[in-house]
Amino acid sequence: MIEQPPAQAQAGQTHSQSGHVPAQPIASGSSQVNVGNTERIVSAVGGLLLTYWGLRGRTSWLATLAGGYLMYRGASGNCPMNNAIGRNTAEKQPKPLTVRQSLTIRKPKEKLYAFWRQLENLPRFMHHLEEVTQLDSRRSHWKVKVPTDVASVQWDAEIVRKSTPPSPTARPPVPSGRSSANSSTRPRSKW
Repeated sequence: MIEQPPAQAQAGQTHSQSGHVPAQPIASGSSQVNVGNTERIVSAVGGLLLTYWGLRGRTSWLATLAGGYLMYRGASGNCPMNNAIGRNTAEKQPKPLTVRQSLTIRKPKEKLYAFWRQLENLPRFMHHLEEVTQLDSRRSHWKVKVPTDVASVQWDAEIVRKSTPPSPTARPPVPSGRSSANSSTRPRSKW
């Protein structure tokens, strides 16, 4: 294939021997975003305030210059200082959590529900909980470890609605229009 002359190529695009033109130019210099969204907002607002303060006082050209830099950083998402030290906060994303474990408990539902409803038992298998204290039938006090183990968080909770497990003899409802050998003949209410 014949390579296109440089005059016909779009700005920032390069050609290979095969004549392939990349869809997007390679990011470089100020077109590279290396500042995360939160930092961009803080930089833009801080830069605006600093520029305003510097221009208003007419004596602090350094504040005006720093404010202009911060506004550029916030608007463009590019920070030359981040480039110099190899820092990029724009690409930081939370890592997904994948759970690949199951557990079969060979106990009756009623026993499991009773164990679960005894809130003091929760720290035995929820390892982020330090302590749960049942204050009365509705209120409890919770103490949770912060992930960095620097501190703990505490609060009081109240149960506002309590549900009970289904009865072991309960059967799933039969869809309307069908009958079952063991189903009731009385009419069902809408509620």
